[in-house]
Amino acid sequence: MRNRMFRMRGGGGWLLLLAELLYLPVGFRSWNNGWTDPSIFLGLFAAQFFIVWHASRLAALRPRILIAGAVLFRLTLLPAGFADGEWQRFQLYDSDIWRYLWDGHVLASGINPYRYAPRDPSLDALAVTGYWIDVRENINYGYIPTIYPPAAQAVFALAFPFGVLGIKIAAVFFDLVALWFLILTLRLLKRPMSDALWYAWNPLVIKVFAGSGHIDSLAVAGIAGMFYAIASGSKRGSTAAYLTAVLSKWSPLVLLPVLLWRVRRIHPAALLLLLPVAAIPHLFDGASTFAQFWQFNGVPYEVLLEVFRYPMLAKLVAAAIVLATVAIPVAGNEGDLEWLARRTGYTLGALVVLSPAVMPWYVTWLLPSAILGRDQRWIAFSGLVFVAFLVMVDGQERWWVTGAEYGALLCILSWTKEVKSEEYSIVDRDPGGAG
Repeated sequence: MRNRMFRMRGGGGWLLLLAELLYLPVGFRSWNNGWTDPSIFLGLFAAQFFIVWHASRLAALRPRILIAGAVLFRLTLLPAGFADGEWQRFQLYDSDIWRYLWDGHVLASGINPYRYAPRDPSLDALAVTGYWIDVRENINYGYIPTIYPPAAQAVFALAFPFGVLGIKIAAVFFDLVALWFLILTLRLLKRPMSDALWYAWNPLVIKVFAGSGHIDSLAVAGIAGMFYAIASGSKRGSTAAYLTAVLSKWSPLVLLPVLLWRVRRIHPAALLLLLPVAAIPHLFDGASTFAQFWQFNGVPYEVLLEVFRYPMLAKLVAAAIVLATVAIPVAGNEGDLEWLARRTGYTLGALVVLSPAVMPWYVTWLLPSAILGRDQRWIAFSGLVFVAFLVMVDGQERWWVTGAEYGALLCILSWTKEVKSEEYSIVDRDPGGAG
């Protein structure tokens, strides 16, 4: 009883300090390949998940503790990858940030970033200094054009003059915007702010955005903003936020059947704004190559490939399954915001899980739906997907690692829990279908 009283009065402050002590070596240590460093890396983040789980059980977790931890942890991981006076190629076992810098450099030079791969000789004039030569050399798959949509490219162009740190700060900014939208939405739903903990303190979120600088935070902010606009009754706002998400990552396009026809929270005419974007020359060159040839950490897709033999057929079956999730029964009242969050979580989750390449940062797309829809299964997956980083041991995937990851996910997805939803109709919030 005495220990419980201490936890209640402390409001989680001691957990914040413990988590920060574990983040400090992550942000300021130089990480190498081999079994030792990746194992320590995974151990530290497993401990962070345990801390967040424990914090989620505290009835008295104070809002200021939640916000302070969210900001402090992100600031601590911003320097990750900086050692010996320079930025290393990998930012916490991740190197996508160099592509972002290069894309911003190319776009700011007045060149279509979709037309040329980074190592195309046509771009040699952009790599005349030692810095840009290094950036270019650090890009993974530099012979493939960029895959990032126009909104992401705009962020790259604005942030690239400030280097790696500029990209990371931009990623964290949108990450915190997503958190703010989640908090505002929870307030409208009359739910406690502490429900946002699994985003605010989520180790995967903090690692991929503050530590590695992934632009996916812009898409997550768009998805979270869409839910807030729906909760507020603003159809224009939900449309604008959704288009922002789509123009950051193409993946939210799979939500169209739900948003456009099932709950009608998107202005159909607004989709015409995508037509000029689709007309950009070579827009999908890199994305089509990615879709055809990339495979990583995608056990469900590998099973489909084993069954159907042909990659195109396996991908068509996967796409059909993703679309079929629109018809899956979802707990709660149709039209309820929590129902919609679970519905979008199923569809977007199916897209992530059935993709040939399941990158860990893709799971962050699911967290707004998981938190607002009270679906703990996708939150659990944000912890399981960390084991994919064991590929950094020697560049090889291991069957027992991916088998354990997806075996645990299958057990989690099979676990069903009755969810109590409040009566909150998104239809009633906007009876006229406008706004």
